[in-house]
Amino acid sequence: MKRFYKTVTVCPAEGGFQCKLDDRDVKTPMGKLLVLPTQPLAEKIAAEWDAQVDVVKPQAMHLTQIATTARDKIEGRRNAVEQGLLRFTNTDLIFYFAENEGLTAQIAQRQEAQWRPWISWMEEKIGAKLATTTALKVLEQDPAFHDFMKSYLSSLSDLELCVFQILTSESGSLVLSMGFMEGKLGPKHLLEISNTEDFFKNEIYNIDFYGQDPYQEKKWVATRQTYEACRICLDHAKP
Repeated sequence: MKRFYKTVTVCPAEGGFQCKLDDRDVKTPMGKLLVLPTQPLAEKIAAEWDAQVDVVKPQAMHLTQIATTARDKIEGRRNAVEQGLLRFTNTDLIFYFAENEGLTAQIAQRQEAQWRPWISWMEEKIGAKLATTTALKVLEQDPAFHDFMKSYLSSLSDLELCVFQILTSESGSLVLSMGFMEGKLGPKHLLEISNTEDFFKNEIYNIDFYGQDPYQEKKWVATRQTYEACRICLDHAKP
């Protein structure tokens, strides 16, 4: 749609802060008032709207997308979202290794180096061992992991839960997503560690010389932008 407003401002709202386009409230796709928990986050979102020139491009406004998703898709249906995330307790990406022999041995070694520290980190948190495998079967983890994640998810705000859902959907890992939430992983590192096999193959195929697959490159750029927006949301999620 064409830009229809001249100014973007931030003002207090019940429960936080909101953005205004001239005298119009910014609302979600479902028509709800977009209320942000902190003024800095509201100002970041206002800057996204103000950066639109002739045409408003929602796909370029990552913070706005996350905030409106939290309002429309998380609020009022937290239980369903949390239950969906808890299904990852047995299918987390970093529990499933390549075979450490033959053609996949080097990939397995890279996974071991990058994933094992995070498995150990989570084991320390839950006080139990986590199972890993190279087989094509779904693991059944210690109930302590499920209980820990259930408690953790319930402690998050709607916005934080939305961010966590995005991170887990993109990375395939509850463990790595929690590492990101706690500031132990940045956008670049999360992208690399959740795509260990592909990054390893790119090294083998010397993409610096031959070039990266255009589709993969476009996807990774978009994913990293999403992770960067998630980081900004988390940094400004609490008053």
